[in-house]
Amino acid sequence: MPSEPSVLRFYIALLAALGAPLQPRRRLADVEQVSLSLLRATGVRTLVIDELHNVLAGQGNSRREFLNLLRFLGDAMRIPIIGVGTREAYLAVIWKCPRIGRTDDHPMRAGPRDRSPGGC
Repeated sequence: MPSEPSVLRFYIALLAALGAPLQPRRRLADVEQVSLSLLRATGVRTLVIDELHNVLAGQGNSRREFLNLLRFLGDAMRIPIIGVGTREAYLAVIWKCPRIGRTDDHPMRAGPRDRSPGGC
């Protein structure tokens, strides 16, 4: 997930993850349609979004727009969306999108941190 809840940046990151060639200065509507087409063509059955807590970095309107994007993607693709992030992000998503709260949620406890070189 981008460092702030930007719909355009999310779609661009999604296209990059799918290996699509990126074209500069594309309109949001075009990027959205290309993203949906590629998701369908590749047969994506689940979408995992890491660092969902970055949604908290945005202001009210950008947060709402991004949460609407998640709802739209889940509905349009008929796939589950898994969000990975902090508890604060989980509470923000549940609070803003009550429909999401009706699905299964499986919070995970943080395990012991890896103290080896390169560990988190």
